Amino acid sequence: MGMDIKGKIILVTGATGHQGGSVARALLADGWKVRALTRHLDSRAANELRSLGAEVAAGDMTEALSLEEPLKGCYGVFSVQQPRTYGVIGEVNQGITLIDAAKRAGVKRFVYNSVASADMNTGVPLFDSKAKIEEYLRNSGLDYTVIRPVFFMDNLIDMRDSIYDGRLRLGIEADVPLQMISVYDIGRFVALAFSEPENWIGRTIEIAGDELTGPQMAELLGKAIGRKVVFEAQSYDEIERSSADMAMMYEWFNLKGYSVDVKSVRKIMPDVETFRDWTDRSGWHRAAA
Repeated sequence: MGMDIKGKIILVTGATGHQGGSVARALLADGWKVRALTRHLDSRAANELRSLGAEVAAGDMTEALSLEEPLKGCYGVFSVQQPRTYGVIGEVNQGITLIDAAKRAGVKRFVYNSVASADMNTGVPLFDSKAKIEEYLRNSGLDYTVIRPVFFMDNLIDMRDSIYDGRLRLGIEADVPLQMISVYDIGRFVALAFSEPENWIGRTIEIAGDELTGPQMAELLGKAIGRKVVFEAQSYDEIERSSADMAMMYEWFNLKGYSVDVKSVRKIMPDVETFRDWTDRSGWHRAAA
């Protein structure tokens, strides 16, 4: 570990969600004090974090005043926003509000969770919004790191019922490889960025752990649950009915897609999870029993 972390507090936003929760756990495992920011103090996820040793603080990234108390005495901030809840305009506003509040509070380190290819002018609203937050952060004067993950393996957990019924449905063509990362590894990379500031300040890094087509994913999921899983390419129209932004993202996956150098990622973290590692650790076989 590259620095003395004793007594240092990191405010983790989105702490009751997948990414923030993973970051909070990784930081606690490394010995940091974690202050978990949430709008839901009594949620099951908040209580789980308390049981692991985190302090849980009330705050809302849409309200700058509500961030003052949670930021007091913090060494660092982990920033992640939820565009599905607030839309991309709300996402950008939240990201900027948090950066400004962190600067006023004298925070020393700021790690922002963006998305791979955010700087590629993809035209995907969910990507372009993060590019705006990145740009604001780089001009803020804060010591920052930007982590850019690809598609989350954990997104498939939301599709578990369909997968147990034998179907994996995604908006990619059958022959299009999709780069993926486990949320567990996002937490580990963020913890590394905080623990080794000499290697990570001012750095933007894209992270991926595996690259597979839909049928390859379906085959591995089938092995994990002990029954055949067939891949089906979802149509843009179907996806668009629930989210136009998501439909645009899948269209971009098919036309262009992520281009992270997975070998370079493994040089930093040799045990970054493959899709097979993730299915084994995530308990698909137990849930299917």
